[in-house]
Amino acid sequence: MHFNKYNVSVSCFNVTACKVLYDNDYLIDHGPGVASSELKAGSPLPPPTFTHLSIANFPRPAVATWVSQDGSVHSEKIDTGAIFADRRIRHAAPPELIAKDTPSGTPIIYIVINDRTVYVYMISSVYLSEREDPSDRFSNVRDETILAYSRKY
Repeated sequence: MHFNKYNVSVSCFNVTACKVLYDNDYLIDHGPGVASSELKAGSPLPPPTFTHLSIANFPRPAVATWVSQDGSVHSEKIDTGAIFADRRIRHAAPPELIAKDTPSGTPIIYIVINDRTVYVYMISSVYLSEREDPSDRFSNVRDETILAYSRKY
């Protein structure tokens, strides 16, 4: 399954400042002293809160700058075009379970900065050929969040 368009979202956790510039727009801009939300190790990833919609082409790499909890300043260029160059929807469903007429959908590329680590996830829905739970009429769709890239500082 491939995608033609995608949505992008950014969240920052456990930082004291965080900015992410994507396609000439700040998707997040928390200045110094603005407390971010806390994300504890092993906790589930919260869903994205703001999403930039229906992007057809990959712009230049995103530029992320942030201050981790220990006061270190970090900067990284996040090249989503390189990470998702094949434009394949990332999922964990076995190929034999995927419905043959499944729509490609519009995934969310979710950039997460958590203290000293950058993560890039793909959030997508995958339609299955059969229900995973016969008694649940909605169990033929899996909503999945798949890690595509990470870098620790």
